[in-house]
Amino acid sequence: MTDNVGIADVRLNITYPDATVKNFSIFSNKTGSATFYCIKPYYQVGTYSFHVYARDTSGNIKKSATHQFEIEDQSPPTLSSITINPLTQNVGGYVNLSAVIMDNVGVDHVYLVITYPDESSKNISITGNLTSGHAYYSRRAYSMLGTYEFYFYTVDTSGNANASAVRTFETQDLTPPSVQVITPEEGDYVGGIYTIKWNATDAVGGLKVTLKYSPNNGQTWHLIASNLENTGEHEWNTTDLEDGDEYLIEVSAKDTSNNVGKAISEQFYLDNTPPTLIVEKPEAGKLYLFDREVLPILGQRAYIFGRITIVADPDDALTGISKVEFFIDNAYKAQDTSSPYQWTWDENTVGAHTIKVVAYDGAGNKISKEIDVFTFNPL
Repeated sequence: MTDNVGIADVRLNITYPDATVKNFSIFSNKTGSATFYCIKPYYQVGTYSFHVYARDTSGNIKKSATHQFEIEDQSPPTLSSITINPLTQNVGGYVNLSAVIMDNVGVDHVYLVITYPDESSKNISITGNLTSGHAYYSRRAYSMLGTYEFYFYTVDTSGNANASAVRTFETQDLTPPSVQVITPEEGDYVGGIYTIKWNATDAVGGLKVTLKYSPNNGQTWHLIASNLENTGEHEWNTTDLEDGDEYLIEVSAKDTSNNVGKAISEQFYLDNTPPTLIVEKPEAGKLYLFDREVLPILGQRAYIFGRITIVADPDDALTGISKVEFFIDNAYKAQDTSSPYQWTWDENTVGAHTIKVVAYDGAGNKISKEIDVFTFNPL
């Protein structure tokens, strides 16, 4: 650019792709040179229009023709600072995966590509970002045991794409099974073949159950059964065990990851000893008239005229008496659940009969006594 007198000012007028206009002076690279230029970066993608005009020292102005140049985005986004928190998580727990993703123009899409332990895969779009504007993250729960592979894939607004390296995280079963003893309950009376019941659950499953008992409130433990299927109940043969009031049951369940959950029952009674029983009335070898003992007689029968009140005296030191039943010739007639245990037999009958009395303790043990009688009660 030259002038016969001298150049006072040279300006560059640029119209950007978004239609904004900038006008600024440019200078020669050295004094007296005819070459004027401008070197600067341009960040908007698209077509730029520009012209140059100059003013000499006399105020004369000359404008160039309009020219154009193009700015393209040829750089893919960058991915850095990939984090996994935690690296090993409990099955069903949340894992945070994040990456810092930047682009010289703009990020359009970010995807998280995950391969599951069973080799299935998911492509998850991440639309949210943290307040910094560059950190993209995914927080999800993972319920499948094993190792997961993942990578971030991103595309900028110009269609340039980039992917991170493949990373891994792992889910493990770290939670023990949940176990509850259903029976026996606190203070229960247990004897004979008794059914232990429990409830055991686990997020993964495959439980194996072990049962133990303690006769002395947990000081020592003895095996009932091991490696049982988780059916929720098991029959326990208690007939050879000593009676006591400090028994406990322990139920433990182990899952396929060897996590063990346990539960212990409250104290219960174990009683395999039947109660004692005395039939106080009627007695063999005695005569009764209208419910009153009259006199002793010879023989192994009791003789009864009119009604008779059958009186039983049962006893059980450990679990107590739960009920007494009364039978005539093995036919059930009545029961009594509180002392004094008795029932009045007043039926129209004449002849030989058998009175049977059965007493039960709190654990279900029973004892029976029979008395042969001859009755005369025609009314």
